[in-house]
Amino acid sequence: MVVLTGSACNRPAVDNQQQVKSKDNATDPLISTESNSPSTLFQDQDAFLFVNNFQAELKNKGRVKSKDFQRLSKIAQDFPDDQDLQSLLVKAIIVRQDWNGLVDHYLSLPDEKLEYDELIDACMKAHRYEQAWIHLQNVISHEGTSDIRQIQSALAAFHTGRFEESEQIVEKLLAADTVNAILELTYLRGRLALRQERWEEAEQHLRRALELSPDTPNIMINYSRALRQLDRSAEAAELESRARQIQLEIDRRDATQRRMAALANNLEKFWAEKNLEKCLEIIEEMEPHVDESIRRGLEGYRLEINRLREEQ
Repeated sequence: MVVLTGSACNRPAVDNQQQVKSKDNATDPLISTESNSPSTLFQDQDAFLFVNNFQAELKNKGRVKSKDFQRLSKIAQDFPDDQDLQSLLVKAIIVRQDWNGLVDHYLSLPDEKLEYDELIDACMKAHRYEQAWIHLQNVISHEGTSDIRQIQSALAAFHTGRFEESEQIVEKLLAADTVNAILELTYLRGRLALRQERWEEAEQHLRRALELSPDTPNIMINYSRALRQLDRSAEAAELESRARQIQLEIDRRDATQRRMAALANNLEKFWAEKNLEKCLEIIEEMEPHVDESIRRGLEGYRLEINRLREEQ
């Protein structure tokens, strides 16, 4: 995600209201029909149908094909004033987890349409912490602060080497005792102490963070670093071993999810080609790894395959 520059830095975010739809088109969220608009999505039937199909696909399957996303991006460029279309593009970028692309999208918007909190959140997800810090200082100076903005400021300060500022924010938030982010702040407190070689303090805070979230590999690894500095190597080694085991399980689960998504795409492809044998192979590979709702969908494919075979 990118930094705010120029006049964008001097304006607070504004809420964008949806365009008013005509009575005939009130049921369709992607039809923009303002009479003073010389070029609307509704007037381009090919684009209009594609966008509605894209929206349905995204809602029903929760994934985005690259070629479809590229076409949606082009249509969104052609109709920059269609707020519903722009919102759909944002949803698609988020599904793709393209956080850098999300920052670029937000910064391509006119100043008056830029939502700073969304931009900052995207910057944090993209690990563009210097830019997040700049935007946070800007929006806080114009609109005031909040717990979320303060937590983001503490994290951005930590990741940009502003340890003293980060620590001040963390201490203030914890002293207020109103923040619902005790784990995040306690963990950050421990990391701050670790980075500044305050080993006993780091051990104390990281131990507390581990109590709050006992199966988090990152906390375990940082806690083990503090333990090693305190000559507690045996405890550190045991913790590191456990962290590796948990991380391996997380990685296996993530790999399985990616594999299931790829198989689901192949299932659609072979179904469109009426390659029933390939469809069955994919269904059999997927069934042991998916939840009950997806399993019911796969069973629907099986029933339809049996019906088609009987007709042959």
